[in-house]
Amino acid sequence: DASKKLNWLYQLFGPKTKVSVDYYVSSMKKGQVDPLVSEHFQREGHLYRWKMNGMRPDDVAITGDIDESFSRDFLRALQICDVPQFRPGQ
Repeated sequence: DASKKLNWLYQLFGPKTKVSVDYYVSSMKKGQVDPLVSEHFQREGHLYRWKMNGMRPDDVAITGDIDESFSRDFLRALQICDVPQFRPGQ
């Protein structure tokens, strides 16, 4: 049930975090479009949604493939540690 999955996302990220679920469907048949072009459009969609959800310049976003994941400890370290590359204006 879609509403249960969305509720799970709210529980995962906290009640104050705006959660959006967008679907990407390509009308192109396999082999008709360069995979890098498709990836570009997907990333543009992510950027648009993040801005719509209130992402600020000092926020950090992570994108990756399904087989690329980070531990909770790593993500927490990104929140509390000073990472020079993530400083605004860098």
